[in-house]
Amino acid sequence: MSLLCAASDVRITLGDLKNAFQLQVSPSYSDDVTLTSLSDSLQSVTTGSLYMPSFEECGKANVCDIVGSAEKRGAYAALLPASLKEEETSQSFGIPVLFGDLDIDKIGSLIAGFAGHPADSMAVFAVCGSGATKAVMRIASLLHVLGNPTGVISASKSCSIDRDLNLSFPLTIADVYQTLSVLSEDGLSSVVICMDDETLTHTALTGVGIDVVGLTGEIPDYLCASECCDSSERIDSAQRSDSALSAPEQSSAFESAGTPRSDTDLERTQPINTDSNEAELNYMHVKWASDVLKKYGNGFSEITHVARADKDDAALVRSVGESAKEEDLKALAAAVAMAAAAGVRRNGIRDALRMSLKLDR
Repeated sequence: MSLLCAASDVRITLGDLKNAFQLQVSPSYSDDVTLTSLSDSLQSVTTGSLYMPSFEECGKANVCDIVGSAEKRGAYAALLPASLKEEETSQSFGIPVLFGDLDIDKIGSLIAGFAGHPADSMAVFAVCGSGATKAVMRIASLLHVLGNPTGVISASKSCSIDRDLNLSFPLTIADVYQTLSVLSEDGLSSVVICMDDETLTHTALTGVGIDVVGLTGEIPDYLCASECCDSSERIDSAQRSDSALSAPEQSSAFESAGTPRSDTDLERTQPINTDSNEAELNYMHVKWASDVLKKYGNGFSEITHVARADKDDAALVRSVGESAKEEDLKALAAAVAMAAAAGVRRNGIRDALRMSLKLDR
């Protein structure tokens, strides 16, 4: 992995990293050394890289040899565990070295900084559940027809619009940011990510802001168990969650990505549900989305919309794609629900869906 910053205006110094992550730098006068990329393997080290070997690598080989190999490939500095700081006096490093221990959130922040925070320029859709693979492609097609150049990150197929991406799965946090950086450079306004173990390692989405989570397939059994939580707690939580998701002052996924919107094309969705059964169901949906996001390293935030197809979404799909197979109808309905959660009016979704199905023939 190598996250190059040459395509952007991002330039990071050792002093920047020292101050941001409370690291120690040696020698102390190296603060002004400028880095242009981050590499976590010797093979990907290029001129100007900060080399960040894993803790396991540092334990298996002489650290001086590891840093020396990175230096020969062009690394300007290395980031090593804090425990090795005590051994510094007996080591001879040819390049500056940062010492410190970063948790997964800080690593995500570090990698995002080197990548130029690519997710900030795109609306990010993520899909989970048994039908995620099909739904990913359907929502990507729908977004594209709606005028949003869209990329896909999935073990079954990854692409930047129509250009296939050659990725090795499952993706690590570094791989995800590298891919997002490529999509951002291609000028894409949205990306759809399949959240499953074939596509992502755990914590791979750390630091990536998710705008819409699409749920497909059956609700996990553990959420249906009565001991999951008290019914009144479910209802109260659901109503609070719906309120946050439908707040008028909150921008939609497209608006946050800089895509123009007009009152005739977009509208707020997901009103508060007052029916107790509906509220309990909504609670389970939010809990499901939150748990999956947590698994892959992304906290459930106030900007995250949760979407799961309902009977209205299914009816809209059937009115347009009567000849579609049942399995495909479910994927299309999930795509409709996600587009609606992003703020697209149903009339616009219907027209885009009709066009999308024509293009698939």
